[in-house]
Amino acid sequence: MRSFIFSISFVFFLFGCADPYKEESRGLNTLLHDFNTCIASKNHLYILIPTFSCLECVQIALIKLEDILVENDKPNVTIIYQKIDIDFNPFENKALVYYDINNSIDKLPFSIANMTIIKTRKGMINEIRFVNVENINQVINRNIINEIRK
Repeated sequence: MRSFIFSISFVFFLFGCADPYKEESRGLNTLLHDFNTCIASKNHLYILIPTFSCLECVQIALIKLEDILVENDKPNVTIIYQKIDIDFNPFENKALVYYDINNSIDKLPFSIANMTIIKTRKGMINEIRFVNVENINQVINRNIINEIRK
C-alpha cells in the first residue's frame, strides 16, 4: 500500500514539474488575448518590450534581430511593445508587431524590467530570457531563430 501511494505521489510530482512556466504561460495568453490570438502551437518567439526598457539595449537587440530574421519568419515571431521611441517598420514583413496600448505587459504574472525574449513550444513557454547590455549577443543570435524555424 505504501509503495502504491508513493508511486501515485511520484507521478503527480512529475506532471507538476513538467511545466515550470505554467503561470507565466497563462499570463502570456492573457496578454495575447488583447490581440485576438493565443500562444502558438508551433515553435514561436515572443519579444516583449515594456515602456521602461533600456532604449540602447532594445535598439541594439532589434538591429541584430532585423539582420537575422527573414520574411518566412513572420508567422513565428511576435513583437509586443509599449510606448517606446523605436521604428518598427523594418519588422513589417519579418514579424507580427503589436502595440500594447493597455499596458498589459505590466500586468503579467512575472516581472519584466527590460526587453524580454520568450520561446514557446506546443502552446507553452519553455524559456524566458531578459536582454541587457551584457547578454545581447548571447540572447539575440542565429541559434534562437533557428530553433523557431524547426
